[in-house]
Amino acid sequence: MGTRADGEEEDSNISVAIAQITVGRLVVENNPRLTITNKETGEPVLSIPLVKYLLLTEAEGHDMTNQEYLDRQDEYNMTFFLDESMKWIQTSIIINDWVVRFNDMDM
Repeated sequence: MGTRADGEEEDSNISVAIAQITVGRLVVENNPRLTITNKETGEPVLSIPLVKYLLLTEAEGHDMTNQEYLDRQDEYNMTFFLDESMKWIQTSIIINDWVVRFNDMDM
């Protein structure tokens, strides 16, 4: 741990994992899921309906279908915060600049 200028301690040991994936065309009717699995245990850490969460990034006021929005967007940035036990930290999902929050959710 280090100390910041304001006297507060800061964490200097932060573990991260970064992954980049490429998928084919996302089709609303196919209901694809994003699943992250613990390699050691084989247990799923996260499994979400991908299209549902990606559509949350669509700005209101556009006159287009969900499929048209998915076809126009070609890159999504998703950040998941998990602790060393693979449990959620500050349970939130950030997709591009949009934040999806869950209350009282045990994953």
